[in-house]
Amino acid sequence: MLLEALVISVCVNGQDGCGQATSAYYEQSKELKDFSKQLEKLGQDITNNHKWLVYIGTPLYAVASRKPAQIILYRGTTLNVDIFNKAIGLQWNY
Repeated sequence: MLLEALVISVCVNGQDGCGQATSAYYEQSKELKDFSKQLEKLGQDITNNHKWLVYIGTPLYAVASRKPAQIILYRGTTLNVDIFNKAIGLQWNY
C-alpha cells in the first residue's frame, strides 16, 4: 500500500519521474505482472480468429472518440477518414 501511495503522489504532483516510478512498481509487483499477462492473453484470444473485429472496431472507436480513423486496406495502403473535419485520404507507403 505504501508503494502505491508513493507512485500516486509522484504522478499526481506532476513531478518528473512518474514514468520511472510506474515502471519500477510494475517490475516489483508480481500481481500487476500477472494481471497484465492475463489481459494480453485475453486480447490475443479475442482477436486471433476475429481479425474483422480489429478492422471494424478500430474505426468505430475512433469515430466515438472524435478522432480520425485509419482503416488498413492492404499492407501499406490505408484509408484515412476524419468525419468531424470532413476529410478523407488514401495513403500508400512503399
